[in-house]
Amino acid sequence: MIKSTLKLMLAMVLFASCSQTEKAPSGMTYKITHGSGNEKLIKNGQAFKFNEEVRLKSKDSILKPIDRPDYDQYDSASFINEKFNFREILGKLRKGDKVEYSISVDSILKYQQLPPFFKKGDFIRVKIII
Repeated sequence: MIKSTLKLMLAMVLFASCSQTEKAPSGMTYKITHGSGNEKLIKNGQAFKFNEEVRLKSKDSILKPIDRPDYDQYDSASFINEKFNFREILGKLRKGDKVEYSISVDSILKYQQLPPFFKKGDFIRVKIII
């Protein structure tokens, strides 16, 4: 009995340690899935294209579909004070990578107003493909 319990605990620890979630400076928890794209990291001053999907978790509503590409330029100095934004981790990404993160509506409401359909206790789920 003790051996099987020990094995189960060891498996749980190993499973938890394999999690790829990291924490950004603002406290946002994110997960990067590396693609088979370019091996070079996005550099300061580099322009890049990305697709972003934004969902409201409680209603599983799509606020922004992933099929509309956006373009931006990475400037590490301009994102220092931004909170809960994938741009704060751009230096860790390569072309072909996917980033997923969730943001608590409560956390955002501390810094800015949101439309009334965002309710306290809800989460915004975001998926970005570079």
